[in-house]
Amino acid sequence: MVALGTRINVLVKPPYKVVANVIITAQPEKLIYTYGDTLDLSGLEVAIFYDYGDPAEIIKLADFAEHNIITSPANGDTLTFNDNNSQPIEITCKQVPKAAAADPSLEDKSAKTWNLTVYKLGQEVVWPAGLSGTIKQQLFEIDLSAHTNNGNGSFQWAEPGDRTYTSEIASVGIFDHRMTFIPNDHGNYESYTVRVNVRVTSGVEMARVGAGTFTMGFDLSKSNLDEDDEYYWLYYWLDEHKYASPEHEVTFTKAFGISKYEITQEEYIAVMGKSTSTHPIPSLPVNNLTWFDAAIFCNRLSEADGLTPAYSFNGTTDTKKWGSVPDFGTTQFPDWDVVCDWTANGYRLPTEAQWEYAAKGGYLEWIDQDYILEELSVLDELFEYTGFIKEHEWCWDWTNPSDNAYPSEPQIDPLGPSRDDLGGYHWSDVKIKRTGIYREYGFFTTRAWGFYTPIGNSVFDVGLRVVRNVD
Repeated sequence: MVALGTRINVLVKPPYKVVANVIITAQPEKLIYTYGDTLDLSGLEVAIFYDYGDPAEIIKLADFAEHNIITSPANGDTLTFNDNNSQPIEITCKQVPKAAAADPSLEDKSAKTWNLTVYKLGQEVVWPAGLSGTIKQQLFEIDLSAHTNNGNGSFQWAEPGDRTYTSEIASVGIFDHRMTFIPNDHGNYESYTVRVNVRVTSGVEMARVGAGTFTMGFDLSKSNLDEDDEYYWLYYWLDEHKYASPEHEVTFTKAFGISKYEITQEEYIAVMGKSTSTHPIPSLPVNNLTWFDAAIFCNRLSEADGLTPAYSFNGTTDTKKWGSVPDFGTTQFPDWDVVCDWTANGYRLPTEAQWEYAAKGGYLEWIDQDYILEELSVLDELFEYTGFIKEHEWCWDWTNPSDNAYPSEPQIDPLGPSRDDLGGYHWSDVKIKRTGIYREYGFFTTRAWGFYTPIGNSVFDVGLRVVRNVD
């Protein structure tokens, strides 16, 4: 019995359900995605708990809408790395409209799934091809700005300060280096780093020598050479023995390229793997090499630069199959006939006429005297104070010391005499070498004493420069 005046609280159950809590009873079957996939909430189910003694309910995904349950993101939405990676799916059970209207203070109830994993998209990448550099470059000097993967990103070197070659010494050939692709939408697309090939060349600088006509040879009576010049005797001797005469007209119908400088030891080692030089200073001209060495260098340099080698022996341009040059003076010399393909775009030795044409046109440049004064203690062995260049350079031409006069008639694109023209005399296995003199009254170039050397002989003062077809 309740006393009169006692306050009694009566719980009146409303005619609608009031959500007290929601928990996840089963996670979605799929929680790992890739950028651009659609969300699949299959397997998701929740339990809803109510106030006022209403029993809890287990709700499957298919019945979410019926129970005012929504998800964010929604089932079927497209996922992105930026928005969804490492984020949960939020499940919200909204209060029924009547409950929310009767009591605005009622809050919707939420729960969160485990975090999603959304990987960046593996964008298809077309990596730069045909890249090339020189032994004198670092990777950052190879411009990649033109490569954009069809406008979808950019490329950069993973180690931009590395040299182009990866061997212990400067080497030409194909080397691989790490390169990174950076997508424009780097938030959703992966960056990739792979190894790409770079063709490394020697970087021989070439000068273009245009077509034209010049007078080849030397006539002492027509020169302005001073009799007091210390080298006057040399030119007198050459003139007396007809080693640089008669003067004759030579026409080149096509331009050609010639190396701006003599091939340096660094460039030679990069191609051949070792040097023949007697003074190992990389920036100085290579010397002490045979004509045969020079021909092999030309072919290997052509291969390194992706060009067609000009020289062949026994039907092959592969110098590894040529074998060793025989010793000077043996009867094997007549069998040694290296053939030149004059149409090939690869490197070769200049003809004597090309050498003199380029020299008289001012295209040949020599080692800087000041540099040698600083770097070479035995400078008189390579470069005298007077300006006489003692480094001779191999040419293509065969010659015969017993009959070496120039032709008297005009020549067009001369290639020098063939071995058959020289009568089969064993000394016909000698090649021309050239040099020049700078004087205060001009540059003189002609054959010098000892202007021929057997192809198998290495001489201290002989180096080379190369030519190739252009246009």
